[in-house]
Amino acid sequence: VDIRTPGAEPAAGDAPDVSSSSSSTGAAAEAYDYDPSRPGTDGSSDSSGSSDSSSSVLAAPTVRRLARELAVDLRRVPGTGPSGRVLREDVERFKAGLVSSIADKLVDRIAAKAGPSSAGKLYAELGDVAAEEAATAAQDAGAGAAAAAAVRAAAPAAGGVAIGAGSSSAAHEALTRIPIRGYRRAMVKSATEAASIPTFHYMDEVEVDGLLELRRLLKDDPALEGAKLTYLPFIVKALSLTLAKFPGLNVCLDPGGAALLQRRSHNIGVAMAASNGLVVPNVKQVETKSIADIARELSHLQQLAAAGRLSSEDVSHGSLTISNIGTVGGTNATPMLNPPEVAIVALGRVQPLPRYDASGQALVKKHIMNASWGGDHRVVDGAALAEASNHWKHLLQQPARLLMHLR
Repeated sequence: VDIRTPGAEPAAGDAPDVSSSSSSTGAAAEAYDYDPSRPGTDGSSDSSGSSDSSSSVLAAPTVRRLARELAVDLRRVPGTGPSGRVLREDVERFKAGLVSSIADKLVDRIAAKAGPSSAGKLYAELGDVAAEEAATAAQDAGAGAAAAAAVRAAAPAAGGVAIGAGSSSAAHEALTRIPIRGYRRAMVKSATEAASIPTFHYMDEVEVDGLLELRRLLKDDPALEGAKLTYLPFIVKALSLTLAKFPGLNVCLDPGGAALLQRRSHNIGVAMAASNGLVVPNVKQVETKSIADIARELSHLQQLAAAGRLSSEDVSHGSLTISNIGTVGGTNATPMLNPPEVAIVALGRVQPLPRYDASGQALVKKHIMNASWGGDHRVVDGAALAEASNHWKHLLQQPARLLMHLR
């Protein structure tokens, strides 16, 4: 495996030391200059002229064949089998560590010479897939350099020994590189984009005693077909009715910023915590669904999210997102948008609180849910979002009105 800039040979002193907590990755780092196309670097011969220097390595014929196919030098692979025998998984693990080590060294070299921002010129030549992986590594390299600089700056002030260029490997050993993949990588991209959008927030509270009573009456209805009925299906349906009255919230901004793209369907997204990050699947065409339909669809999406089996279609074409932070705790939030959507609402936990009755003379117990809205101020005015929130709030506080709009 030999990755290098076209037209340039890697200099022996360019790459910084890269250490790892695992022996296989450490061995892979030593094999950075290993190239099966160059004499003396493969597993069949060495500088001493031996016809098969790897013959002394304990390994089965099938493992040796795999090593040849993967261009791996068996002499460098730490064996984990009996008496140090090299197993198939040892070769596969070594190969993975080798590629990761090469990528790390390449990124470090580019960052050292031209900075992480210039690395993209090389990545473009490695193909689309390689470019995505390399971009992540470039970010890690930049973060690692910043961390090392902070350690060097802080050490003298703390009375410790400053870490200089000669001990850069010690700084690397203090950090563990954790690749960002799957849902979490998508979340990094989405959050970074959301942070660049001018967002305003609007907060209100919703009295949900009527909603609690309605759920109590319907939670065992056979139409649910075993799905759990929470408050969420009612909230999702109320949002759909709100989008029908306020279609300006069901748009996205044209990439050029010169037009708005109006959505016809009400695809309401619900943020869900998965094992490898936050994901936002959406219930498609809520305007055509009943409360029971929505409850079943939410249950299905939650199962897919937990198993990591959501499709790109499940998380695309959303109209508006719900962040149900109340299931964890807290009341108010300042939610970030889920681009390209232009609005989001975060739901706080339902809590019993004292409120004045209709006469304004007596305090009574009410169940209150806080709602925190976020809007893209390039598209949505504060007054428009407040009016939409009031309409949605009115539907939830008098949930029987939902019956007039069910299909």
